[in-house]
Amino acid sequence: MSVAPQKFEEMQEELQAMATKFNFGVAIDGSYMSQQALDLVCKLINESNAGRPKLHKVHCLHVENPEKQEALSLQSAHFKHSATLRIERETHIEMKWVQKHLDVLKFKAETSAGIFSLLEGMAKDNRIDCIVVGTFGLNGEKKDWIGRTSSFSMANSAIPVFIVKPTFLQSQTSGNPRKFLIAVEGKTASYKAMLFVLRYLVRPGKDVVHLFYKNTAKDAEGFFDPYIALLDDMKVQHDAIFSEDRELNVAAEIVKKASDLECEFIVLGKKRTRSRTMIGSITDYVTARSKSSIIICKDSRF
Repeated sequence: MSVAPQKFEEMQEELQAMATKFNFGVAIDGSYMSQQALDLVCKLINESNAGRPKLHKVHCLHVENPEKQEALSLQSAHFKHSATLRIERETHIEMKWVQKHLDVLKFKAETSAGIFSLLEGMAKDNRIDCIVVGTFGLNGEKKDWIGRTSSFSMANSAIPVFIVKPTFLQSQTSGNPRKFLIAVEGKTASYKAMLFVLRYLVRPGKDVVHLFYKNTAKDAEGFFDPYIALLDDMKVQHDAIFSEDRELNVAAEIVKKASDLECEFIVLGKKRTRSRTMIGSITDYVTARSKSSIIICKDSRF
C-alpha cells in the first residue's frame, strides 16, 4: 500500500497541480433526492468558487426506464430549473444532459445487476471526475432506484462517489460554516480524499475540517503535522482528533464523531476493492449508519 507524502511541501505541490476544472455527474431519476443532489452540487460549486471564476461541468446522468418513459419530462424540467437558477451565468457551470435508452428486458436485467454500472460507464465516456447519488434513508434502501445503488457504487466504482443524504438539506444556511470530518490513516487513499475536498469543496476561511486518526498501537506524535501545515497555509479552520479507544471500532467511532460534531460531510479514501485499507474496509458501515453525506475517493483517480 502506498504511503501519503510526509512533508507539507509535497502536499502543497500536489494540491496546486490538481486541475482547476472539475466534472461532476449527478444521477437523475425523477426522485426528490436526485434533484436535491443536483442542487447541492451547484450550490457547493457556486460557494467554493466565490471570487474565483472557473468553468466546471455538471452532467445529469439518466438511464431511461422504458416502462415510465420519463426522459423528456425530466430533461425539460431540468433545463427549466437550470435557467431559473441562472447557473451558467452565476457560477460558470456548464450543464449537460446525458441519457441511456434500454429496452424493457435489458433494463430489468441491468437493474438486477446494478444500474450504477451503467451510470459509471456513462461517466467514463464523458470523463466525469465524481458521481453524485442522492439517497433516502440511512443506506439508500428506500424510495428511488438510484438510491438503492449506493452500496454497489461505493464498493466497486473506480470513480469517486458523493452520496447525498437528506439530513444535509436540513442543515445550516450556506452563509454558515460547513463541517467536514476527514478520516486519515497515512495512506495514499485517505490523503487523496483530503486533497479532493480541499481543492473543490472546502471554502477557506469559512468551513471547518476535522481530521480523524485512530491507532491503538502507537501514539500520533508528528502524524498530523503535514496535514495541519497544509490547512494553515490554506487558512482553513481545523482540528485534529486522535483516538486510542479500544471499545468502539474505527467505523463506529467515525459515525459517532461526525454526529457529535454535527458534520455535514464524512470524507473517506479507499482502494477500488473492499478490503485493502483500514478506512477502505469500513465504508459500508459508515454509509449505512451515518446521517452525514459521504464522499468516497479512490486513490487511483487523482
